[in-house]
Amino acid sequence: MEIWRIGPGDIGGKGGGVKYFYDKFLTEEGKREWNEKFNPHILRIPDSSVLRTGLFKEFVEKRHLLDVIDIDDDEEVKRRFLEAEITGSLRDRLKAFLEKKTYPLAVRSSALNEDAQSHPFAGLFKTILLPNNHPDFKVRFRQLEQAVKIVYASTYMTNPKQYMATHGLSIENELMAVLIQEVVGFRHGRWFYPHLAGVAQSLNYFPVGYLKPQDGIVLLVMGLGKGAVDGNCVMRFSPSYPNIRPQMQQAKDALQSCQKEIYVLDMGKNDVEINDEMDTLAVIPLQEVADDEVIPFFASTYSISEGVFYPGLRKGGISILTFDSVANSEIFPFSEMIKWLLKRNENLWKVPIDLEFAVNLEFSPRGAKAIFYMLQVRPLVVQRYGSEVKIPDEMDTSKLMIRATVAMGNGVIDNTKYVVYIPMVKLEPARSRSIAQKIANISQKLREEGKGFILVVPGRLGSTNPYLGIPVAFSNIDGARAIVEVSGGDLRVEPSQGTHFFSNIVSGRIMYLFVDNENKSSFFNKEWFDQQLNAGGDEDVKLIETKEPLRIAVDGKTMKGIIYMD
Repeated sequence: MEIWRIGPGDIGGKGGGVKYFYDKFLTEEGKREWNEKFNPHILRIPDSSVLRTGLFKEFVEKRHLLDVIDIDDDEEVKRRFLEAEITGSLRDRLKAFLEKKTYPLAVRSSALNEDAQSHPFAGLFKTILLPNNHPDFKVRFRQLEQAVKIVYASTYMTNPKQYMATHGLSIENELMAVLIQEVVGFRHGRWFYPHLAGVAQSLNYFPVGYLKPQDGIVLLVMGLGKGAVDGNCVMRFSPSYPNIRPQMQQAKDALQSCQKEIYVLDMGKNDVEINDEMDTLAVIPLQEVADDEVIPFFASTYSISEGVFYPGLRKGGISILTFDSVANSEIFPFSEMIKWLLKRNENLWKVPIDLEFAVNLEFSPRGAKAIFYMLQVRPLVVQRYGSEVKIPDEMDTSKLMIRATVAMGNGVIDNTKYVVYIPMVKLEPARSRSIAQKIANISQKLREEGKGFILVVPGRLGSTNPYLGIPVAFSNIDGARAIVEVSGGDLRVEPSQGTHFFSNIVSGRIMYLFVDNENKSSFFNKEWFDQQLNAGGDEDVKLIETKEPLRIAVDGKTMKGIIYMD
């Protein structure tokens, strides 16, 4: 197995990370230590090929597409790319590639600047999954061509352009390679998915109890990993202490935050026109795969009458994925594998790292064998601490707006007079999406006027699950000086981390504060926020202009933060 490089130019950041992992771990010497520790379990990368940046450059120049840089409508940018005829050299290479590939394909971005430590571009470019199972080669080729064009077009879409401007990068000089990988998984009726997928990080931004940041963290899902990186329901735990799972301490928290649905590739959508990431995907309830042989090891059912969880799927209760047997390495040494991969990669990269992975399980009378696939390896954005910031333990509550025992950033920001505040209401899909658009409109207006602001929201910002938070794009809020996520009442969530959205918050040097209303050490002055006059927006999104400026202070070492009236 190796990474095939197609065309001239560079393989980009994501392709480079996959190649680095292959060179260090999957050569004969690299495999030796893994096999000594984890045989018969197998470590792999998916079958991978890269369309190098020279093919993108030729396509954009010959089809006169550089002028889309000045277009702010993403749909128009996409239309221009989809309607442009691909060059002969790209067509010939794609056809030669596809003739040898009959398995589902993931068409992923690999831009030059992607996955850099200071600006990861996490989730800002497009990824398209293809069933690649239509009997007519022309249909399969048309879909692959459309997928490549959409990834190319995403180079010039609003989110990456705004992100590059924020980080002082030139969009005119950005080049896109395309990483085409085998989709990890197996077919289960109409659906195609891996048994396990997720994100592992060697640095835990928000350790609880006696956990340390260097103990790392895992975000684990069943099905495609999109559910983890998009901020949906996942199981979170440290691979060093897999039994410490705060979301399982209370039944109501587990029922709200644990996975009940899975992302899958819909193999029946093999002739659709490709226009967006979800065109070939589906989100299905857990009961759709109830007969999958892994379910007894992954699922638990809550008995409402008895108030306890039972292993596996049962009738008459609420079933969720708790992954007890996985976290505790009962069916294969999952936590030990993750710990080893995190440590070895961190030693090689010399910085904390972020891994995206997928796992297939094969069962036999002798037990379960895991085929562990590394999908992506990249450096993790790390906060740099400057001057020491002292957070007072006591403060007049008439002047205190926010006290957070979980915070990210370091420093003090003065003279902030604008707050975009979303009242703590029960979220519903239609309302969440409407609020996201209203936030975007107000944020753009404040940015144009050069006014920084504090954004205060219920739940998990940027989540694609509109029941968990506001599904706003990062480019719509990157003018914020601080983001405050509030958990409590009917909306209980854990602090954001491990998601693409959170990676961009950290790399954008935006202060982040998490307030748990059920934690006595936290404080949220809801009465003050609710009583302020509305300087713009409506009942869903309030724009507050304070009479006195607010000060934001975050101590990165203790991970505490406050917002108060100076």
